[in-house]
Amino acid sequence: MGQRHRMCESAKKGTDLSLYSSLLERFVAGSIPEEEFEETYIDLFRRDSNFRTQEEIDLLSSLYGNPDAPTEVGVTKERAAQLLAKVKR
Repeated sequence: MGQRHRMCESAKKGTDLSLYSSLLERFVAGSIPEEEFEETYIDLFRRDSNFRTQEEIDLLSSLYGNPDAPTEVGVTKERAAQLLAKVKR
């Protein structure tokens, strides 16, 4: 089995999103302030070198969109909790 086939099979199954879910859980629980959450989440998304499915990319970018564009002010805990529920599926 070639490397490309293994990458495609891995992409079909999805990848580990535990770093994102852990960060989201901490923010939703009030363990970290919004500014720290935003900075950490965007940095994590930018540096993420995992081969992600388009569905995962769309899901993860739904909170802030393009990490290199100016971000909207004030991601609510409600939106973060909604994303957390989707990431944990």
